[in-house]
Amino acid sequence: AELITGAHFVSAECNDDTSKIQNTRHDENHEISSLIIINATGPWINHVLQNIKPSQAQLDIDLVSGTHIIVPGNLSQGMYYLEAPQDKRAVFVMPWKSDTGEEQILIGTTETPFNDSPEKVAPTEKEKDYLLQVYNHYFTTPLSQQDIIESFAGLRVLPADDGSAFHRSRDTSIHYNHTKYPKVFSIYGGKLTAHRVTSQQISKLIARYLK
Repeated sequence: AELITGAHFVSAECNDDTSKIQNTRHDENHEISSLIIINATGPWINHVLQNIKPSQAQLDIDLVSGTHIIVPGNLSQGMYYLEAPQDKRAVFVMPWKSDTGEEQILIGTTETPFNDSPEKVAPTEKEKDYLLQVYNHYFTTPLSQQDIIESFAGLRVLPADDGSAFHRSRDTSIHYNHTKYPKVFSIYGGKLTAHRVTSQQISKLIARYLK
């Protein structure tokens, strides 16, 4: 196998034998050939499909922002699973260490509908306040925005639905065209903690189509 890093996907065209994938590296255009494309691009998944020919079917998705905050402190009794008093969601409070080995605390996560470009996701003040309120409800030493050392956010891909994000499926869905030779396999949803199982599933699925 050949590993290419620092490449930006531009487009792909699939035919009966191979797929031609256009990409840029260091401001130069390149083309590679592949028997199969595995689209594992998270919140960019449908954007990638829009740039593949022939046209690929897509699943409707919602993007949900999840924010974590890091605060000073030391948890002497391990990890805590808390129920948010605001909406009964699960929030974790976990031991964390800085790059220099300093004991800290990680609090997360939130679930906020997100309708912008994925690269623009960032923690909001409302999300930070939400996490602080959960922590302060259970712990005796109150924290404020001034105590936050660092914050970061990511995006979940969930099936499109009008209901609460918290109650929607976290299952992984591998989507491809069953009616003709499948070239493109798209991995929707799932969780980081299931990455190994997901990779095993996709490996078994594509094995029958490799020469």
